[in-house]
Amino acid sequence: MKSCGRARHASAAVFGGGLAVAGGLYIVFAWAAAPALAHSRLSALALCALAAGGASLSLVGILNESYGWPHLLVSITYFTF
Repeated sequence: MKSCGRARHASAAVFGGGLAVAGGLYIVFAWAAAPALAHSRLSALALCALAAGGASLSLVGILNESYGWPHLLVSITYFTF
């Protein structure tokens, strides 16, 4: 998986684009799930964590491995959420 997103590979645009779209859909899901959950601080925190994970996934697709430290930072953030 690591080499799929490298800029020099032919698959980089498809792989990165797929991650960016998946992260966007992740955020849409978190937004759409909000009314179905109980209105509590814990639910709000869970939805924020879910949305942050989606944003991080999108950034992993946009900032591929050739970006160095920014890619590492968003990758760690994604796996944290």
